[in-house]
Formats: sequence, C-alpha cells, structure tokens
Amino acid sequence: MPASFLISVRFRVALVAAVLAALAPASHAQATVQHPTAPNLRARETDVSVSLRDTVARDPRLRLWRDALVGARRADSVGSLDGEVQEAFGTIVDLAVSGSIVAVLDQSQMRVVLLNRDLGVLGDVGRQGSGPSEFRAPINVTIVADTLRVYDAALGLKTFVLSVSPRFGARMISAVQPVVAVQTLCFRNGGMYAIAPSSLQPGRETARDIEPLVSILRPDGSVGGTFGESYASPSPLVRRMMSEGVIGCDARGRALIGLVKLPFVTAYSEDGRSMRRLRVRDFELSRSLERPNARGQMSIGLDPETRSISTLSRIVHLEGDVFAVQVSRFELSPNRRSFPEVEVQTYLLSLSSFEAVSVGNHLPRIGHVDSTGFRGSMQHLP
Repeated sequence: MPASFLISVRFRVALVAAVLAALAPASHAQATVQHPTAPNLRARETDVSVSLRDTVARDPRLRLWRDALVGARRADSVGSLDGEVQEAFGTIVDLAVSGSIVAVLDQSQMRVVLLNRDLGVLGDVGRQGSGPSEFRAPINVTIVADTLRVYDAALGLKTFVLSVSPRFGARMISAVQPVVAVQTLCFRNGGMYAIAPSSLQPGRETARDIEPLVSILRPDGSVGGTFGESYASPSPLVRRMMSEGVIGCDARGRALIGLVKLPFVTAYSEDGRSMRRLRVRDFELSRSLERPNARGQMSIGLDPETRSISTLSRIVHLEGDVFAVQVSRFELSPNRRSFPEVEVQTYLLSLSSFEAVSVGNHLPRIGHVDSTGFRGSMQHLP
C-alpha cells in the first residue's frame, strides 16, 4: 500500500445566519421554506447506508485500509510560528503526495511548499500577485512525478515543471483559465472534473429547477460535458447555496460526489453515468430558512434554532476502488456566535463491491487541512 498522509487540524467555522441576497419579489413566495426540502432528500434516497457502528467489512481492501487508518500514528510534523520562513505555515488548504515529494498549498502565503519524505523543505513555488509564478486564490494542488499543478480560482490552472537536483527549481509551462466558474475540482488523466453548477456562472442562470453539477474540463479549460445534479430549487441563489459540493476522483475518471449540506455521496463511472448512492446515517442535517425579509424580498439563512450540524468535508481517492468520505460535525459554541468543529467522521467506500465501513471519529482530515493558524502536523500511516 502506498504511504498516505494525514493532517491534524484545529478547525473553526463561523456560520452567519444573515441575509445573503435578494431572491425574488415577495409576490412570488411569501411562505417560509425549509431547506433541504423533502423532495430533494427523497430524490437521493438509497438502500445503501453506513454509520459509525458499521465497523466490519467483507471487502478485503476495505479491511486492509480500515486496519491501517484505525492504527494510524503520528510519524512527524513540520511547521512552526518561530521557524524559518519556509517552515512557517498559515492557512493550508490542500496537500498532495507523489513519490518522494509532498506538496503543501498555503493559501495565506500564496505558495506551495515542497517537502521530501523526511519533511525537509526542498523549496517553494509562488507568491501573491498575478504574474506567471504568482497566485491570488489558490485552492487545489496536485503533483505527478515532476509536474506540479495548482488551480487558482482567480487565475486558473497553472502547471509547473520541477527540478530537485542539483538545486530546486520550478518553471511554469502553461496557464489555462477554465470557461466556467469553478467551486472545487479534482484532477484526472486528460483533464479535470469541476463542481461548477450553472447558478455559479455570471449571466448564465437558467430557469430550470435542477442543473448539471459537474463540468468535465479539457486541458485547454473548455467544457467537454456535464453530469450530476445540483440541488433542486426555482431560486438560483438557493441552488447556488445548497449546491456547494465536494468531489474525489481517480485517474481513470471515476468520481465520488456529494453536496456539502446533504448526507449522500454518489458514485459515477468514467462516462459520467451514475452508478450507486450511499447515505451517511450519522449525518445531522442543517436547516436553512428561505423567507421574506423586512423589505418583502426573499432571503435565506441558517435557522437560528440550530444547535449542531454536519457537512461533507472531504472525499479522497486512496487507491484502486477505495475512497475515503469524511463528515465534519459542528456544535454551537457557548457564546452562540460560531460553530466549532467537534469531530471528523471517516468512512471508507469500495466502488467495486459498493460496501462501506466506518473508521471512527479519531482521525483528522485525510490529505487536507482547511485552517491551522500557524501550525500543521502531518501524520504518516504505517
């Protein structure tokens, strides 16, 4: 089994139940609508489900990965507030591993730090700006052999060729701006899958209640097709808010996709056809209320009575047919002003057997970190 890396995090999320924007005149809708709606939940129901109590797997690959993750131990850490500039991390938003190189994407410092397997710093790529080797809003990183790819929400996909010996160097060889607004993405052979519902595209809102969720992006940034379904609503803003998604894919193009606020993940084949769907039974649904504001316009925000919620936080392809699905659970803080993360639940899913098993709630986010202040620790799986 190839080595895998984990990130230990302290994650804080502030969810503000404020008015987001005007949706429609009050004459179109006066009654309060609670989201997610029953039709959206029923449309995704399935007979395959998993909970934290499901700890026994029949699939041998699931058993192997579960045993490794349950027995995961901290091997080393890197990063400090008082260390050298290259070893001081801010907000780490993504991490990738290839061979002997680990790439850590630090959004606060607008750079990718390259480490060796001993966690020694090889060098870094990027700084703030709009130039060839600069970033403004980097959100994804991947590395294969000597090729580093960074997706920047403002500047597009930048590809670099790395050299390590006799000295570290990075040369940008291409920059591609996708033709759609991308929420998040994963890389596959020959292109990318991007969560980019139509309601995200300026001036391209449709009158349909359901839109394609995922765009298949070619290497030049053009769209080669779409698949998946967004959250269903006649309101473009509700679709945009409720269609925030997570995605994981393998090199073959198989993908596992879920909407952050719903307890389902759907598996898709290489040609974008839906295979099967899994429900996480321990998922605590959030409640968002769509209702008229003081000006008679429709607005949407988190129900003020909410005390705890779950979100799909991460989908990671581990190897072969095995994916990891992670769910974050948040509880209202004592000062009632934020929802700190209290646990991350980890589940494994095999696409071949479509069996799922729980790893528990003791792991951090796999291969990923959203916010670490100034410290981030990496864990190595035996």
